[in-house]
Amino acid sequence: MARRIGVIGSFVWDVIYGRDPRILPIEEWGGIAYALSGLDAALSDDWEIVPLIKVGSDLADHAKRFLATLRRIADDAAVIEVPSDHSAGYGRFRTAEAHATDVAAVMTVLRQLAPVPLWLVGTSKGTVSAVNVAARLKTGGPDGIVLTSSITRTAQQTSETVFDAGLSEVRVPTLVVHHEQDACVVTPAADAQGLIGRVRAPRKELRLIQGGAGGASGETACGPFSAHGYFGVDGEVVKVIADWIRQP
Repeated sequence: MARRIGVIGSFVWDVIYGRDPRILPIEEWGGIAYALSGLDAALSDDWEIVPLIKVGSDLADHAKRFLATLRRIADDAAVIEVPSDHSAGYGRFRTAEAHATDVAAVMTVLRQLAPVPLWLVGTSKGTVSAVNVAARLKTGGPDGIVLTSSITRTAQQTSETVFDAGLSEVRVPTLVVHHEQDACVVTPAADAQGLIGRVRAPRKELRLIQGGAGGASGETACGPFSAHGYFGVDGEVVKVIADWIRQP
């Protein structure tokens, strides 16, 4: 039976400028799509990816077609459309009990389909969702969580952090991954050590990543082609996560 890794996050349709200044901006999937593509390329044949994805109803079918192109995607992969009462975005819903309840329902179905350990991997704003689910669900929650580029500070478009989501209440194994050059205003590298200090899970670890892209500033520093998105070292990060999950 294949090992399974759950990944929680958002699908967004990006317009990317500056990849090549000689050509027009590129439109493609962003957000969690980068993590899924990296996992799909790096995982061995005995792993399956089980993404729990937030996507707008207008892009849900398009997202499903993208998932179908990945080799390691599980047959029971789940796309969670944005709730109809939050069509403009999650806002503060990421830390709400109702959000944890929604994800719990999906995890229940996935466990019925394949009774194996289920981990949640959150990146950037997805870390708030992953922490909220793990902190609130005393039964039926994830078997472990992985937090990459965790939200530790607020800004105009980011009103909640992993601390607001109940980080200190998480008791399942927790891996925190952060890039030493992350310059995003809501996920600064300087906060990584303090972050792991707030985790009270019996098994926890902080893994700091070096190399790849660096030196970005402003909004670019919070994008996928930066240290925040582990651009250039994504394969290394995937291996770090997979190896840590495999440990007994």
